[in-house]
Amino acid sequence: MMHKEKWLKAVEMPELLEHPQLRKLIADWHRLVPDSRNRESFKDKLARLSPDRPFLVAALLYHLFPEPEKLPSYCIVSSEIQGGKNTLDDFFQEALPFYFRLQKVSGALMTPQLEKQAKLAIRMIASLLSDVQLVSVYLALRMQKLEWPEPLSEEGKQQTAWTNLYIDAPLASRVGVFWIKSELEDRAFQILQPEPYAELKRLVARKRDQRMMLVEKNLQEIQKMLHEAGLKHQVQGRYKRFYSIFEKLKRVDDDFEKIHDLTGFRVMVEHVRDCFTALSYIHERWIPLEDRYKDYISQPKPNGYQSLHTTVLNEEEEPLEIQIRTHKMHQIAEYGFAAHWLYKSTTESPHSPGEINPDKDSSHHRKILNSGNREKEDLTTSSEEFGKMPDFQPGFESYADKIFVRTPRKDIFELTCGATAIDFAYAIHTGVGNRIVGAKTNGTIIKLELPLENGDMVEILTSTKQIPRKEWLDIVKTRHARNKIKHALLEQHREICRKRGTEMLEKEFRGSGLNLSKMIRDGRMDQECRSRKNQSYEHILFCVGDGSIRCEELSGWFLETPKEEDTTKIENQEEPADQVLSPASGMATAKDSGATFVSKENFIVEGTARVNTRLAKCCQPKQGDPIRGYLTQGGAVTVHHQQCRSFRKLNPDRMLSVRWTAGLSKDKETQVQ
Repeated sequence: MMHKEKWLKAVEMPELLEHPQLRKLIADWHRLVPDSRNRESFKDKLARLSPDRPFLVAALLYHLFPEPEKLPSYCIVSSEIQGGKNTLDDFFQEALPFYFRLQKVSGALMTPQLEKQAKLAIRMIASLLSDVQLVSVYLALRMQKLEWPEPLSEEGKQQTAWTNLYIDAPLASRVGVFWIKSELEDRAFQILQPEPYAELKRLVARKRDQRMMLVEKNLQEIQKMLHEAGLKHQVQGRYKRFYSIFEKLKRVDDDFEKIHDLTGFRVMVEHVRDCFTALSYIHERWIPLEDRYKDYISQPKPNGYQSLHTTVLNEEEEPLEIQIRTHKMHQIAEYGFAAHWLYKSTTESPHSPGEINPDKDSSHHRKILNSGNREKEDLTTSSEEFGKMPDFQPGFESYADKIFVRTPRKDIFELTCGATAIDFAYAIHTGVGNRIVGAKTNGTIIKLELPLENGDMVEILTSTKQIPRKEWLDIVKTRHARNKIKHALLEQHREICRKRGTEMLEKEFRGSGLNLSKMIRDGRMDQECRSRKNQSYEHILFCVGDGSIRCEELSGWFLETPKEEDTTKIENQEEPADQVLSPASGMATAKDSGATFVSKENFIVEGTARVNTRLAKCCQPKQGDPIRGYLTQGGAVTVHHQQCRSFRKLNPDRMLSVRWTAGLSKDKETQVQ
């Protein structure tokens, strides 16, 4: 166990704060924060976390100068000149990179009040800070601002409290700094829901005396029990926090009387084996609730938390929540991963068999940051130079392959590392991505192919005349953007083919004497396309445009169909006895027995009888022109000019011999082709 004297030595900072290189900074602290209680409050928080020197100096700098342009000159003016360039004092040289990361995080704190945005903000802050000590320092700064708030409007207070409750508190839980988590939750709860907070405070106060008596009685009982067992121990009584009670009320239908565990107990022992020994004595003394036992020693939480949790019923059948842990586990429970670097500067306690020694476990060691002695010309260069930092320490989730980018409205989007403004535009909306023509990053116009940086605020510039381009596929990094671009390019190709198909069909139908526009309006085109091809007319247009369907095929559908009003019915004709039928259609063909039919249009159709005839509108043959006949599927004969282009595209097997009736020589007669 870490001795109390050594613990205090680890968290005291007078020597550091009195260092000559920090005298001007400390003087500014007293000048800008004249209230000594405010200064002592912040100093106490930093002392409890005991961060390394760079993080502590960065915290003081950000606490006093949250805006980089207000940084004092002594932070960047060197004590010596090397090669005509300014160099930073050692203290500030190693602290400024962390200061700039704290400053960049401030942009994530005004996110819209949505659950999804809160989760993204937590991930963004963790990614930008990327160090457990820096996250802990950030949380101390947030808590200090909550305790000593600046004058804000009511809306500003609500936004700050919402951020504390749904972003900062979960982040504190993730790194295991529970004393900050609890304070943030209770203070934010009081601001966001003052009436429920006041009512809950009244209900808790009503049972205060009863709870105090219960705690004292059971605390003495536990101490006596462990003393008789010969275990070195320390027992603490604890009270549930207001926000914790408020959350539990939701699970018991807001009935305060159903909450019996407003108090709890924490038992701290020397070794891991003592935890299980103490547990066995407690379970022998009181009745344990099986579904309330949890072993976080064998299976620690992701943030490193270890403890035994159990709930028992005492003689009055009141539930008692008891946590059992070693002293080291308690420090980790209170300070999270901060406890690991607190321990590194002190003498380690003896370890019992099976207990992990953090000195021998490399997973508990914080990675050493090597800032180097690189010179910086200005603050911007310093910030960029130190932008790429090591991965997270053990137990802290890493987002090394992700970046988080914000819109001007403070919405946060998570993208793959190396993503460009085009990726970001498609992440916002497909319509925005399709119309992007440029982008601004933090107010500066950038090229679309440049990768975005973590924490950037990006504004997308669009134009209604813009369309996706094929070369964008070589720029984007996300699968989502690539799929959207491919889909848009395919739609562009389909639209081009549809336009080409429309032009080709209009030309073909005009040449065949057909009115395409009227057929489209009447729905005949779509009806024929679905009945013959089982496809919509729009898809058939695409197929015509890309050459997979010939437009002559479509015009043939309508040239084969006779119009009843254009035909002349021939009555009182006898049907020939020996008529030859086509196997395919069952209609008379040009291979008939030789019967001849004379039509009312002054031409003779040989080999057929009792047929309807008409002159083709596409060519309108005149008396004496060389002509041909075509037997339609409806059984009528359409007479075309011998040179008719539409006739040449029809089925030769259905062509008939046709000739004029009067004054025609044999060379005018046409034969079946």
